[in-house]
Amino acid sequence: MTKKQTFGLSLLLLLSALLGFGSLTSGHNWAYSDFASYIMQAESILDGNLEGFVAHNTITIEESDVPVGPIAYPWGYPLMLAPIISLMGISTLSMKLLNTLLFLLFLLTFFFLLRKRLPYLDSLLLTALFAFNPVFLEAQNSILSDIPFLFFSTLAIFLMDDRDSARPPDKIAYLKQSLIGGIIFFAFFIRTNGLLLLLSLFAYEILRLVKLKTSFSELKKQILLLATPYLTFILLWGLTSLIFPDGQASHLSHYQNFHFSQLGDYLLFYTNLGEEFFAEIIFAKIIYLLFGFFFFVGIFLKSKENILFILYFFFTVALYISWPHKQGIRFLFPILPFFFYLALQGFRVVLLKKSKIASLFPRLILAALILVFFVISTLNLRENLLHPQESNGPFDEVSIELFEYIKKTLPEKSRVVFFKPRVMRLMTDRDSILILSCENLPRGEYLVINKKWEDMGQIAPDEAKSCSVGLEKLFWNRRFILYHIAP
Repeated sequence: MTKKQTFGLSLLLLLSALLGFGSLTSGHNWAYSDFASYIMQAESILDGNLEGFVAHNTITIEESDVPVGPIAYPWGYPLMLAPIISLMGISTLSMKLLNTLLFLLFLLTFFFLLRKRLPYLDSLLLTALFAFNPVFLEAQNSILSDIPFLFFSTLAIFLMDDRDSARPPDKIAYLKQSLIGGIIFFAFFIRTNGLLLLLSLFAYEILRLVKLKTSFSELKKQILLLATPYLTFILLWGLTSLIFPDGQASHLSHYQNFHFSQLGDYLLFYTNLGEEFFAEIIFAKIIYLLFGFFFFVGIFLKSKENILFILYFFFTVALYISWPHKQGIRFLFPILPFFFYLALQGFRVVLLKKSKIASLFPRLILAALILVFFVISTLNLRENLLHPQESNGPFDEVSIELFEYIKKTLPEKSRVVFFKPRVMRLMTDRDSILILSCENLPRGEYLVINKKWEDMGQIAPDEAKSCSVGLEKLFWNRRFILYHIAP
């Protein structure tokens, strides 16, 4: 790249970093309580007590009325959090900074992935679309695996995207194939659906060999090279399995709730979900439909050179529509970059045939969206700097008052019924379960009611008073009531 191009990319990354960092808060919301499990897993790594975490979280998952997550998430993200916690303790801001760093690495990876196919300006504009997007910037404010997985999955696709017609099996080729296997494994080690990257690679290589009309004799010469990513993946999987206990397999039990009738409904749900990328823009639906139309144009007219992206995109969609639980837009993060890239390809193919002036249309659309995203994100940053707050979160003073009382007063082996049981375990070191009906309250010894959460994820405050079990009020503040459940 020229000096001007390098400066343009560097400025983009700097502005995105400032917007991301300036939007971070020091607390955390209640909505995504997965963060508590990630932190506890990281602490168990530091303490050398992985089995202890699994034992306690098994109580939370199996004794709750509904499972609140897997017994253990993949250990990759907790492993990344561990050194931060070792140095800074449970500092939510420090852990969120990891998201900001990995998001910048994603932007850099995505830009160079685009440069294999697009001019510099188009690559920069498409990268900027994500760099300033309020949804992606806001995601950095949650201690979740979304941003880390986004980076490692995109890096894996970047390395897998080999457009050379021939690959001599030399040391460099073996090194690259080993690196591909290693990065795919670490994506899987962060989130289980990283396994789709391996499936995408396999399908991509099969189609590539067919396209090149590879003879059997040529295939024999390349077989070890082709197998290297899978062998690397299996080796790393085996080694980590000896160290880290399995727990994410408990998620598979959720498939007992799968019904074929859900496929159409879920496909429609996730199709419409992509609109949230433009959530704060007027006419978001129209803009999304426009990109959606050209996305399919890009698939049909540019499928040969983009088959890897298409495979990964649709494998991911197939997984989501078969999963019994609907998820938010954060689960679309890994495939949204390829959605917009293919849409831009569709724009370029159609409009370049018209005229050079017409081909400027997608660039103008991208530039307008980027400007709007930048303004919205800047206003969000300004609001956060002028009025920093974290309302109704587990780290605010009202919640801390409850947690401190429980730590000082309740026996260490107590079992507390709470609407976010993993958060309770993290903050008090007491086992906690989620109970939604009066008859199951005796599974716990104490009950905490969030007066401001109504009946979402807990027994409704008014209903709790009428339960047949005896409840003795021990503590209350403006948000919580702690009861002892009579045996």
